[in-house]
Amino acid sequence: MKFEDAQAHWNARFASEEYHFGTAPNVFLASHEKLLRPGMSVLCVADGEGRNSVWLAKHGLRVTAFDISPVGVEKARRLAREAGVAVDYSIADINTWDWDATSSISSW
Repeated sequence: MKFEDAQAHWNARFASEEYHFGTAPNVFLASHEKLLRPGMSVLCVADGEGRNSVWLAKHGLRVTAFDISPVGVEKARRLAREAGVAVDYSIADINTWDWDATSSISSW
């Protein structure tokens, strides 16, 4: 799906007080919980409002996450604060993200 202005599109979708996709993790991600080990590092691309990054951080992972929407990232930061977890959030898209800087993030 291509957007004229992706940031404006996602800012509008995330504008309400509610979490657009909820706060539970993506079903596919949750189904792989048995593969997670505390201390692992993970990068959450297009993380939106943080449901996946926060869930991963709750499992003891070191999480770096980014999204194009400042509105979504602010809600993600709030969700992380409420959950008492640390996530390194940034506002970026796949074209502006510094992929070289995250090359040290371990893979599963």
